[in-house]
Amino acid sequence: MTATSEILARMKRNPSGIRFRDLCKVCDRGKAKPYQVRQVLQAIRRLEEANG
Repeated sequence: MTATSEILARMKRNPSGIRFRDLCKVCDRGKAKPYQVRQVLQAIRRLEEANG
């Protein structure tokens, strides 16, 4: 398993190359901040619109 700190480092280097399960692992570290929740919801909305 990849350590959370390694995932965070990869996210900073290449935010578009992160697996969803790795993102979930990072989010499990604690509570999300409100702006993070809004960002995720916005990303989901965009994916839904793009995929019909």
